[in-house]
Amino acid sequence: MNILTRQTLIQQLRTLAQAWEAAGATSYSLWQQQGLVWHWPADTLPPAYTLAAPLRLNDLTLGQLRVAGLTGPAAQARLTAEASLLSQFLTLEEDLDSVTAALVDSQDQLLALYNLAQATRHQIGIDGLLESLTKEVRHQTRARGVFLSLQEPGKPLQVEQAPASLLSQDILRQICNSQSQSGREQLIAAANIAVPLPDQVDSLFLLPIELDRHGEALLGVLFAQPAASLSPLLKLARTLAEFIASQLENALLNRTILDQTRLRTELELAARIQLQLLPHHPPLRPDLDLSAKSQPALQVGGDFYDFIAAEEAPFTFIVGDVTGKGMPAALLMAMTRTVLRSKTKLSPAPHPEAVLRKVNEDMYDDFTDVGMFATVFIGQYLPHTETLRFVNAGHSPVIFCPSGGEPRLLEADGPALGVLPAAYCSQQTLFFRPGDVLVMATDGFSEARSPAGEMFGHERLMELVAISSHCSAREISDSLFDNLANFTTHSSQDDDQTLVVIKRIEQ
Repeated sequence: MNILTRQTLIQQLRTLAQAWEAAGATSYSLWQQQGLVWHWPADTLPPAYTLAAPLRLNDLTLGQLRVAGLTGPAAQARLTAEASLLSQFLTLEEDLDSVTAALVDSQDQLLALYNLAQATRHQIGIDGLLESLTKEVRHQTRARGVFLSLQEPGKPLQVEQAPASLLSQDILRQICNSQSQSGREQLIAAANIAVPLPDQVDSLFLLPIELDRHGEALLGVLFAQPAASLSPLLKLARTLAEFIASQLENALLNRTILDQTRLRTELELAARIQLQLLPHHPPLRPDLDLSAKSQPALQVGGDFYDFIAAEEAPFTFIVGDVTGKGMPAALLMAMTRTVLRSKTKLSPAPHPEAVLRKVNEDMYDDFTDVGMFATVFIGQYLPHTETLRFVNAGHSPVIFCPSGGEPRLLEADGPALGVLPAAYCSQQTLFFRPGDVLVMATDGFSEARSPAGEMFGHERLMELVAISSHCSAREISDSLFDNLANFTTHSSQDDDQTLVVIKRIEQ
């Protein structure tokens, strides 16, 4: 079967190729068993493809769509959805051809179905499909007018009619509401209808259309003939209503697939943007060994870290955790990280306590408006005194392990950002000598659970820090993440997990 004999497919391929070109693809092609049958751009041979999706007719694979120049799960999902959509068009046309050949005795109904399919075959969007279906049903039934309504869960009622000004929107809503209460097919004489109808309308035929999980539709046909003469046209309207149901269900399903693909694409873009906000690599310093890693529970998250090395200013490091996860936490995380960095860089005396106080003043209203907060640990290394000065606004766990000594938690002494109008954290200081290690994690690390429900916990984390404290910062980080993965048996995360390790080395 040469599917390029389907002119609709050629037109759809051209339209889809233009969309892929706009997205950055270098080639879009259709292949069958005999090889390449269509491609864009037409004047060059397609390069090696990077994405592929099959075209199927029932259980038979007819060919394959291929794309070159793009990769990734979002692009693959988009191509698979398009192949599914085109396959449904091919399946629909094949079904119509089979029915036409097998049911010659039902010529009028089959011809009406075929014409209806032809009239709607170019329509992918819901609005255009409703309009085309309404016009074609009117043409096939020779009705005075036709309207078609669609009520999706949680969405406003959509109504299309032909002619466009046949009934007012208020009258259409009244008819739809009345029919929704009835829930059954009705043939009503014009004299028995409570709402005014146009002249030359003798009967109104209402056909409810059930849509699987997508709501309900209603086909209304206004005839200029009395009910006694409508039997053949009513049968035709019922047949058309069944076809309309399948068309609407397919269109709604495809819209859902495309919406999901678009959402995945947007989330991937958000994840890339968030990744750009975090330092790609810790800065290189002669006196400190640094490592940082963050794993969001979803594609985007609320954890963040930062390193700020400004001239004539102490080396500053920050770890934070915005409550929640997903897009809301990611948006607030980006704001918090930006304000923290700005206040640290622009302040004439960027002591951690002063930075935290200013950030809390600036962002308290923002946190309050959305009912969220952020735990933050801000530290600075002062090489001339071999000390760390820091503030801890509700953040845990932060572990300090002196060389040759026992690890201990650096407890928070004030609430998280956004909890109170003023920050009440006090600046603290400790010596940071060669071999000392500071580990800053987020609670998604310490609160991770095993399949049995046991929490990873602070004690286990401190034991692992003590065991690996002689290693490099990167090795300490890898060891902690590996132990966490084994503890949770690599199950899905409940929360974002971030770890920053700083180790003092000899200069």
